[in-house]
Amino acid sequence: MDLFSWMSVWTGKADDDQLVRATLGRLLFSGDETKKSVKVLSGGEKGRMIYGKLILTKPNVMLMTSPPTTWTWKPSSRCRSGSRSIPARWCSCPRTVSSSPASPRG
Repeated sequence: MDLFSWMSVWTGKADDDQLVRATLGRLLFSGDETKKSVKVLSGGEKGRMIYGKLILTKPNVMLMTSPPTTWTWKPSSRCRSGSRSIPARWCSCPRTVSSSPASPRG
């Protein structure tokens, strides 16, 4: 199965091939790369394809990395209060947040 076919599986009924091509293009797959087999992808390419799947399926999720070191308690508590309706196994928010920027280690 090539990249285009695999990505097409995750489109909605109203979506067309142009959306799949545009999504692959945003993920830096262009031209002949869209005909590449999914079995020969590198780890980074697989990660980009999974991200593309998230884009096309339009799930109701919020992707976050680690909170910035400059976060104060207020945004952190809002994160936790906003996620109370979400089961704990699906979400985790930081337990402690520094109120000062991290110092570089040397």
